[in-house]
Formats: sequence, structure tokens, C-alpha cells
Amino acid sequence: MEIKTKFNIGDKVWTEINNEPKLVTLYAVFVKLYEGDNDARISYGIKEKFADQTWRLPENFFFLTKDELIEKTINNCSMAWLVVNGDGKEFIFEVKPKRSKQGEIWQLPSRYSLYSLIYLRKGIIEKIIGRKMTWEDDPVKI
Repeated sequence: MEIKTKFNIGDKVWTEINNEPKLVTLYAVFVKLYEGDNDARISYGIKEKFADQTWRLPENFFFLTKDELIEKTINNCSMAWLVVNGDGKEFIFEVKPKRSKQGEIWQLPSRYSLYSLIYLRKGIIEKIIGRKMTWEDDPVKI
């Protein structure tokens, strides 16, 4: 298996720290890969300290330019994603979920394990979007 990273140690890249764009230097690359999972979790450590803390963030939190960071931030300002599991349970996710390989359930992409989901009472999605959803439907961005 070959794992490719988007950036290299020593690269200067843009990220968001405390709701502000920051130019930072990468000092470490961390890779996690679990048995049976082909989706490597890549994160980077940054040299700079903010609020006296060192930071380690997922790969998708870094950008080559400040403009790219701003564009991604604006484009990803969706409120949430709505889905229905195979058993009819309704959920709202903070980031776009993917279908699990272990049954008819939705899960967060592995690199977003810190983001949240909320269980909704049956019928809430229909009230929000004006139609019923099932497992066969793709996530709906709201």
C-alpha cells in the first residue's frame, strides 16, 4: 500500500486557528491506518504555538494559499447534512457522511472523527425538506 500526503514536512501552509487564517510551518506528518480500512487518516503538526498550545490538525484543514482557505471556508458553510439509516432512523451530520460497509448506516469519513451528529425524531427530516428520505437517498445538504 502506498500512502501519499498532500504536503511535506517544512511546507508553509495556511490553516484556521481560533477563527483566523494563519500561515504555519509543518514539522510532522502523522498517519493512522486501521486493519480493514483503506482510508488513511493523515494529520500534521505545526511548529507555531497559538494560545501556548502546539497544534495537530487533519490534512483537509491545510491549504497552499490564503485564498484557497477562504474559498473552502465559504463553500463549506453549509449548516448540516441530513440522512436516514436503513432502519429508518434520521440523523443530522455536521459534515457530509458516507455509507458504512458494515450495514445500512451512515458514518463520518474517518478524517472527521471529531465532528458531531445528532439523532432526530422520526419525521423531522420531512418537516425540514418537505419530503421523506430513505436509506437509498444521498445526504441532503441544508
